[in-house]
Amino acid sequence: MSDKRWSSFGHAFSTRLKKLRTLRGLSQEELSDISGISRNTISNYERNENNSGKSVDPKLSNIYRLAQALDVPPMALLPAGSESVAEICVDKTVAIDVRWPSEKDPLLFDADLRLTRHREEPGN
Repeated sequence: MSDKRWSSFGHAFSTRLKKLRTLRGLSQEELSDISGISRNTISNYERNENNSGKSVDPKLSNIYRLAQALDVPPMALLPAGSESVAEICVDKTVAIDVRWPSEKDPLLFDADLRLTRHREEPGN
């Protein structure tokens, strides 16, 4: 995949990572402590730029470590994860719910990672 094509996928990944981290109320340093990934690497991921100025290319193990630290399925970090690889990444809505901190908590993060509140109707 060319660098130009990859940068669109890297950008979508970086956007998702930063949204999830901030929704969890974590600093880059705190996410680093939890995941075991350096703060500098997390910063590079969120900027979609490595130290040589190229688009990031996260290791598979790091994606899983970040997903575990953020308590989300890895798919929540991967843009267009259920589609064939296209010329550029057009990040669409993820068809999953991301619950946190527990199933008992009434907070639900919807597919585009905005915080929403779901209240049960009386009698349900």
